[in-house]
Amino acid sequence: MSLRFAYNTNGAANHRLDDALALISEAGYDGVALTLDHHHLDPYAPDLAGRAARQGSLTPESTAEQADAGLDWLTDEELTSFSHMNQEYRARFGFPFVVCVGEHTKESILTSFAARLENDRERETETALAEVCRIARLRLHDLIAAPAEERL
Repeated sequence: MSLRFAYNTNGAANHRLDDALALISEAGYDGVALTLDHHHLDPYAPDLAGRAARQGSLTPESTAEQADAGLDWLTDEELTSFSHMNQEYRARFGFPFVVCVGEHTKESILTSFAARLENDRERETETALAEVCRIARLRLHDLIAAPAEERL
């Protein structure tokens, strides 16, 4: 058994993370080393359980992850909580709340939201980047685990 790992993938530097992972997977690599910085915290990314989710304009991966966590069936009260926390978080940190939804339930996401609003900007940036890494790990695993014909 041989494994192929992608290193120094600067050719993917100008791609969104999901697109870069898809390209690397399609190229036949089994793993990738990523270095993330604050530029990966997209200030224009949609809010968690926000308007884009309700309009069906998220990526298929985000849609599935949010559905698995129960974010597609929020009560009016939960939707209001998510909306208020999204607004407060974005105003405080300048980027949307990032969490690896695949490792959470809607209840644990709300708990994490409240706790992370107490962070200072430096600590929250580090936390958000760690969450991006978790998301990338799960999505890359899913891409590699999928049969080749499903990856294209």
